[in-house]
Amino acid sequence: MIALLMACQHGTDTALAELAPRGDCNPVMDSHCLLPFPSSFYLSEDPATGTGYRIDFAEGSLPVNVDGAGIDPAPYARKDGFPVMGSLVALFPGASIEGVIGHQDLGAYLDDDVKTVIVNADTGERVPHWVELEARAEQDDRRVLLLRPAVPFDHATRYVVGLRGLVDGGGAPIDTPTGFADLQAGSSDDDDLLRQQDHYDSVIFPVLDDAGFARDELQLAWDFVTASAEHELGPAVWLRDDALERTGDAPSYRIESVEDRDCSEGGWGREILGELTVPSYLEDHGPGGRMVFDGDQPVYVEDVEVGFDILIPCTLLEEPRAGWLVQYGHGLLNHQGEIDTSWLADTAEELPGIVFALDWTGMSATDSGAITLMMIDGGSDFGQIPERLMQAWAEFAIGARMMQGPMLQDDALAVDGTPVLSMSNGLVFYGLSQGAVIGGGYTAYSPDVKRAVLMVPGAPFSLLLTRASGFDVFLDMMKVMYEDWADISVLIHLFEVLWATGETGGWSPFLQTGLWDGTPGKEVLMQIAIGDGSVSELGGHLVARTVEATLVEPANRSIWGLESAATPFTGSGVMEFDYGEVAPVEADHNAYGEGWSDPHNNPPRSEPGRQQIVHFLQTGEVEHFCDGPCDPE
Repeated sequence: MIALLMACQHGTDTALAELAPRGDCNPVMDSHCLLPFPSSFYLSEDPATGTGYRIDFAEGSLPVNVDGAGIDPAPYARKDGFPVMGSLVALFPGASIEGVIGHQDLGAYLDDDVKTVIVNADTGERVPHWVELEARAEQDDRRVLLLRPAVPFDHATRYVVGLRGLVDGGGAPIDTPTGFADLQAGSSDDDDLLRQQDHYDSVIFPVLDDAGFARDELQLAWDFVTASAEHELGPAVWLRDDALERTGDAPSYRIESVEDRDCSEGGWGREILGELTVPSYLEDHGPGGRMVFDGDQPVYVEDVEVGFDILIPCTLLEEPRAGWLVQYGHGLLNHQGEIDTSWLADTAEELPGIVFALDWTGMSATDSGAITLMMIDGGSDFGQIPERLMQAWAEFAIGARMMQGPMLQDDALAVDGTPVLSMSNGLVFYGLSQGAVIGGGYTAYSPDVKRAVLMVPGAPFSLLLTRASGFDVFLDMMKVMYEDWADISVLIHLFEVLWATGETGGWSPFLQTGLWDGTPGKEVLMQIAIGDGSVSELGGHLVARTVEATLVEPANRSIWGLESAATPFTGSGVMEFDYGEVAPVEADHNAYGEGWSDPHNNPPRSEPGRQQIVHFLQTGEVEHFCDGPCDPE
């Protein structure tokens, strides 16, 4: 279909050549330069990419902060389309969401009278989604309208979007943007509308008409193309393979300290700290350092040392035997030392298993200062986060090889000559919060992880941020640097275009099936806290649908798009824990109300939660350990 659409476009090359060069802003919608977003208006042809396109923003297309600093479009030009988990953004000043699809009624997307539709241009199938306004906006007339997909888009695919019947707060129809009205009528003399007219007439309007959205009833329509998997994720896979080839099966490391602890009350019995040598693809491995690229491909720069932390539970020291190997992913802007907690020690004791961790380069405690400065500058250097996360994933993969290779024979992992680690059980991953939001992607990317526990997971970041209490400090910085709330909203979704390579959202379509290069698919267990104010349960539901997880019965509620089953069962599973908190409908954690207590950290600390985790990691079987639904009773 993409090839066909390109052929249609080529048929108008002569006419287009007579037009002025494409402008910075899309005149289809006059309320904001970049909207509607994402849009094929900002794609240029490139036959070398997987889609035949490349994102082509001009500097003038992107928001400018109060200091006059814009966003560098260069990192976006390495993308051949838009994210498969990105939201769609438009702006109708004064619009309400009366009568639109909400996340409580996702099945309505197939109704004949729905007001919004997203259509796969290849198949004509509608995409399930919901609609909301930007709840955090403090300027009513700059409150963007968001279409949130409830499942990922397909890679390298064109989608057409149609809106109709939208009304303002008084129930009156909202005005159709002038540029779009001219396209409907075929009456424009604007060059940037004329270059789109044939595409609207031959593709966008017909696709929507076939979906039951007539041309003359539309208030807005546009289309976009998603990135190809190989182009979007391929550089990270190449980096992984190059890094593993450089380090081999015996990565170089040095142990700095081995500390034995008092095991009279159980818990952690030994901590091993050390440094691992890894290849770096960053111009500066320190905070804020950017990745070096040759075209679209990362470039090796130098070898550096990164820290690691290994903890052995008392169980394995007192009764030396081969334990499980658990790789841990830490939470938001934290560090590898997060593994030194009593609740994780309890899990390791029961497994029993050795837990090891590295920092998430790019989103660790050492990065917080650089991220803060970047946000103060208005987010223009946001690319440092996903680029450094690509480096982090390679470091995690090398750390896993270290633990599976030379560390097996190290005296630090033995008691009186008896090793306390064996790879007969394989490597499992345990990610908490940010460690799940990032770690689900790492799990898909990892050639070695066997199965994973994703605690309070979610994706994509663009869905989670305004619902997350932890985002407030960064949102405050953005409000200082951008006077227009529409700019802030647009930036969050611009960030997602780059972030997709460094989070679960971009990789989740392959989490179950495996990557195209033969990297195997994984089984995952997800535990979700209903009313979570740090990682919205809606993001967890999206990941669960993507991996076709089975909802554990008895459940506290149904989740749209998921089948449920009584335990035990194998494959991926999801369990929701109810602690008596209810998330607000809108995307604003501040709407929880007085007396609300965030249940975000509760599931892995509960006895049933821990038992479920241990059983799954040991057997790959999903079991249920609550007496009825997992709730306060």
